[in-house]
Amino acid sequence: MDISTAILSLYLLFSTFTPAQGALETKVHGTDMSRAEKLNTRMEVRNFIAAEKIRILLGAQISESDSDENQDGEGIGGIENPKYGPQSGGMTLDLVLGNSGATEVLYKNALERIAFFQYGEEYFAAPDTLTPDRHSIVSVNDSTFSRTEYDRLYRMMERTVWKNGKSSASTYMKSRTRYTYSGDWATIPRFFGEEDFENNTYREVRYSATGKPTEVVDYDVGKGSGGGVRRILKKKNSYTYDRSDRLVIDVQLENFDDGTSKSTKNIYTYTALASVPNVSYYEDGVLRIQTTYKSDSDYTQTVFFDEGFSISTEYRNGERVLEVTYFGETEMSRRTF
Repeated sequence: MDISTAILSLYLLFSTFTPAQGALETKVHGTDMSRAEKLNTRMEVRNFIAAEKIRILLGAQISESDSDENQDGEGIGGIENPKYGPQSGGMTLDLVLGNSGATEVLYKNALERIAFFQYGEEYFAAPDTLTPDRHSIVSVNDSTFSRTEYDRLYRMMERTVWKNGKSSASTYMKSRTRYTYSGDWATIPRFFGEEDFENNTYREVRYSATGKPTEVVDYDVGKGSGGGVRRILKKKNSYTYDRSDRLVIDVQLENFDDGTSKSTKNIYTYTALASVPNVSYYEDGVLRIQTTYKSDSDYTQTVFFDEGFSISTEYRNGERVLEVTYFGETEMSRRTF
């Protein structure tokens, strides 16, 4: 068994999702493979790929096939064209996504191209690309299969997920997410748009230079009058930060199916008295709740009602100790706890 055969076998041992895959499975594995045979073959493939990964990481050379057909480095089992693939001048381990505990791990070759992709217990070889500036990884499991595209810096550019059906008729695109970046060397996305085809929704997210969201917009997607696609704004969240990158304002607008809408806003004020900020909460432009901290556990919260009524509650060490009811600025009642 070699790398190409292993990857092909792993691909074919998942649930069939196209007629072409089913025909190819019959040619490679024969007809009527039992569940036990498929399981055994899958374990052989996994063990082979895991062993191959260890050999490569230890610097072992992958031997060429003894057949005359592969002595020139072409064909299954031979050393690949040195411009492509995991055998191109050795392989280095690079944890591109997340930290050392990440479930997604990328293995790159000496030419800085993706050679292997590990997700949990599954291993996949990255296909050769027509340009070194773009890399694609295909991952398949029992319920879905996906294609994730990276640029030359291994920044995620696009991810598409399909439902893995047992026939082409039951296979469909579930979602597609596209990322853009502010510069050639920026590692933090500036924007991503996510299309959810199952739920007919679309989300846009914009980020600051430090990677914090500045705007999140959710749409329902329907058919337009001219037969195209129409996006209906459902919710929009906007975030503002100060020079210390602290959140100072967040605003939300929500539209409902009956044609009504609601807007809310939180204004955060930071002081030296507490580690948490004071908060003023507004609904449709009207102040409703104001929380002022004397320390992290001592604070006063005032709730404002229509017609000029308000209730101010004082907390000490996180426990309610006093409640005062006002009409305008006139005290109406008081009680202690």
